Amino acid sequence: MSLHYTGAGSRYQPGRQGATGGVGHPDPDSARGIAMAASGTELDPCLRALVLAGVHPGWVLGQAEDLGFGPGELVRIAGILAPGRNPEAGMALALGTLRHWKGLRGAALARGLPLLAGLVGALPLPHGHLAGWMFGNGLERLPDDPPWLGIRARALRRLGHPRFAPGDRNEATPLEARRARAWLDAGHSLVATRLAWRGGASGAAEWGPLLVPEVVLRDGRVPPVLRWTRVWWPARGACVRLFRVAGLREVEHGFTRVTLVARGCPDLVRLRGIFWNLVARDCPRLAEVTVPDSGNLVHLERCPGLRSLEPGIASRGPEFDRAPPRAALICRTLVLADCPDLRTLPRELWVQGSMTLRRMGPFAAWPDPFRVDGDLRIRDCERIEELPPVQVGGSLRVQGDSGLRRLRPGSTVGGDLDLRACARLEGLPPDLEPAGNLLLPEHLRGRRQAPGPVGPDLGTTHPVARRTPH
Repeated sequence: MSLHYTGAGSRYQPGRQGATGGVGHPDPDSARGIAMAASGTELDPCLRALVLAGVHPGWVLGQAEDLGFGPGELVRIAGILAPGRNPEAGMALALGTLRHWKGLRGAALARGLPLLAGLVGALPLPHGHLAGWMFGNGLERLPDDPPWLGIRARALRRLGHPRFAPGDRNEATPLEARRARAWLDAGHSLVATRLAWRGGASGAAEWGPLLVPEVVLRDGRVPPVLRWTRVWWPARGACVRLFRVAGLREVEHGFTRVTLVARGCPDLVRLRGIFWNLVARDCPRLAEVTVPDSGNLVHLERCPGLRSLEPGIASRGPEFDRAPPRAALICRTLVLADCPDLRTLPRELWVQGSMTLRRMGPFAAWPDPFRVDGDLRIRDCERIEELPPVQVGGSLRVQGDSGLRRLRPGSTVGGDLDLRACARLEGLPPDLEPAGNLLLPEHLRGRRQAPGPVGPDLGTTHPVARRTPH
């Protein structure tokens, strides 16, 4: 297993300088602002004097420990001294500063992902809130001076959170890889930029939520549920790749732009979340998939347990989260292959690129509207006997073993209409006039057709019906 980690302090921005925040108001993170806030909180006068003198909060907290304050009082003082007086920042300050810190470790671990995320500069977002209202904002504003960097590094080390050994590839050493696996198996959350796991089996019943934008798991066994939190991570989406992973039943994520690839996962049942790119192949028990109302690629192949596609609205902010979901699948590329029990499609379908159906059908109902801006290819679909009205911007080609008998009126085809494989086709609706060539099966060659050029696929001459100018 390899672990890539941002490193303490790598994504923090310097705190604001100056004594005022706006007209006539002290900056809450300045010495004056902290002292004013502390004036009504029974802060020891000696400590308040140190704050007013501009002494670093870490040194002030160390002085409080020397004065004999107890653990609970020290945590309270740390919360006052921390920029923004955020409780997570206060816990980080206490854990990274105090000499007698071991009694705080359990409480810090109980804070979980928010504390860990703030320490490395990637901040979890509550569902439905914009990036300006970040949980852990006080941590984000910690200054990037050496004392604060040391505090954050010590806090992470004392927590026991795994870290990679610095190097050209930032790969985890074998020792850190074992620590990362033990950390996860203990049920803790993990914060890293990349997690790679090959082989081995986890004995844990559950892992904590992950804040890891890139995950690659291969040839191993993991707990039944993997959860990713909603996150703001600069200039990054998320990519999760699962290859022959046993034990995993459910994947749940809170990212807003996710690529998920699952291949050969025998126990996978449920994919929860909106996926920008979704590829699932050879997952025999996969039964529940949420497809995006705005995505790029949906490719589902050899998933015999799949019976329906449930559309979900992609989360882009509070105003979208409150909107009722549309029963629509909108993506650039759609491939459905060898899912024999898939009967229910979304009520609306808009494929902005190409669509392929291979060994599929029949469907209980077709989408309406049904729109494909590029090419629509239907191959070896013997159980599809009728096509609904469909708007195809490119070519519509039926290939292989076809059971197609009828095309309903109302379709438009912007390119070629290739029906040569449709040996059972009964005829064409009178309003169907493709913009390109009309390629008919042999038994319909006497209708609306004329001898044509060399066929595009087999290099032989086929009858081609051309559109007649009106």
